[in-house]
Amino acid sequence: SAQPAAAGTLTVQVTQPTCTSPNGRVTVTAPLDDAGNSIDYHYSNNGGTYQESPEFTVAANTAYSIVAQRKGSGCTSNVVTGTMGAQPVAAGTLTVQLTQPTCASSNGKVTVTAPLDGNNIDYEYSNNGGNYQEDPEFTVAANAAYNIVARRKGSGCISNAVEGTMGAQPSGPPAP
Repeated sequence: SAQPAAAGTLTVQVTQPTCTSPNGRVTVTAPLDDAGNSIDYHYSNNGGTYQESPEFTVAANTAYSIVAQRKGSGCTSNVVTGTMGAQPVAAGTLTVQLTQPTCASSNGKVTVTAPLDGNNIDYEYSNNGGNYQEDPEFTVAANAAYNIVARRKGSGCISNAVEGTMGAQPSGPPAP
């Protein structure tokens, strides 16, 4: 009798965990089903039950071992193993302190009070989607909107946004 058809060489694409998701994804890129040639595969991770989907959700810092099996022959592919990367460290909760405009100045200030650089953690800050800067203080014109975020340099993770509108400049005393 004829030798069963091999499953082919397994290749995968790995998507690492993100700032907002502790899970990554391993997606088989070959071999894939080819309905036109009646080639049909299913896939397994870590010796688990075979599944139709070529995509696996893998938790951060967890090992994976992916194999494809050709359904008609039962032959399996090479095994691709690895360990999912760690979830990037979040930026933390952003808090700010406002200094309102004064009679002498039409500008106020928004100063980030947390998170701040320290313990070998570096942050940079942005207002209204502008360029990031290392200075945690922003000058904001009276009655102007602000939308401040912090970005953790090592991970690229972005904090929550603090947004609002700077107060109006107070009126001076009436002329004598």
